Amino acid sequence: MVQIEVHDGPAPLSDELLALYVAVFAEAPYNDTQADTDEFVAEWPALMAEPGFRVVLARADTGELAGFTIGHILNPGTSWWSGLREPGYGVAELGVHRDWRRHGIARKLHDALLDGRPERQVVLWARPAAEVARAVYASWGYRQVDLIEGPKRTNLVLCLDR
Repeated sequence: MVQIEVHDGPAPLSDELLALYVAVFAEAPYNDTQADTDEFVAEWPALMAEPGFRVVLARADTGELAGFTIGHILNPGTSWWSGLREPGYGVAELGVHRDWRRHGIARKLHDALLDGRPERQVVLWARPAAEVARAVYASWGYRQVDLIEGPKRTNLVLCLDR
């Protein structure tokens, strides 16, 4: 059904990945705008420079990009979560195209992102309105550990202990 591709280390932001990012996050409950997309593009160089940077893609047999996830190492003191006491792994993005949802692709992406990672804690943010995503994360063992109120939006901090 899909092939999983794991890419470790710096990688350019492809037009294909950017198009999928836009398709996933323009929908409710995210409703990202062009400004949000521009922010993602502007942050890409710093993101891929993070230690442990990894991009995982799910590609359909047709060659179409069906999903993606991005992660990197988080050190104690990170703004992601003040409760991190040792290096952890951060899931920066995880998205599956609407045509490919409910096929277990998100879980395959998540598992490939963490495969071989030694960190015992995994942290991600979820928007409060993203009820389906939050339910999926809870089924994978994530628990809410914090709430981050930013100038543009509020995010729940979720942690998985491995």
